[in-house]
Amino acid sequence: MDWTIYYYSQITYLHADELWLGYNNVVTALVQFLTIGFWARMNEKIGVRFVMMLGGIGMAAAPLCMIIGLSLPQGQALPVFLLLTALSNILLGFLQINLLQCLLQVIDKNNKTMSIAIYTVFITVSNAVLPVVGVKVYMLLGDSLQAMRMTFIIVMALRFIAAGLWAVRWYRLRGEPK
Repeated sequence: MDWTIYYYSQITYLHADELWLGYNNVVTALVQFLTIGFWARMNEKIGVRFVMMLGGIGMAAAPLCMIIGLSLPQGQALPVFLLLTALSNILLGFLQINLLQCLLQVIDKNNKTMSIAIYTVFITVSNAVLPVVGVKVYMLLGDSLQAMRMTFIIVMALRFIAAGLWAVRWYRLRGEPK
């Protein structure tokens, strides 16, 4: 829900140019690349479900980077935002490996291909629809700096709910094999 409004916020309110957008993209990709091995080892040690819970908390906190960036004076906003984004992306490296692993834990072995195909379709549709929803929420809240902060607070709340659901899932299944 927030990908489009992240870019919109960076350009409109943080006044990022192409160079700063590039810095942000490189830093986030680099941090996730460098931490994916750590998350793979954590999956082996403490299990995929527990790592999903930790990563869910990290995803929930990620909108806070933008909220803080939007609250700082112009000269400080971009560097602080970049630093906070790098730190928050340490917890996002899990996403690429764990979502699929969680799916593979629960699907029927006979329908594995179909289940993965349906999962991919849902992810693709959500990637098309949810950014539009995020922009719509922002526009409904007033198309202003305050509306952008409120939009990110909503995104953060929804992500904390999701992280809570991952925590419930971990708690309920903690006695089962990792």
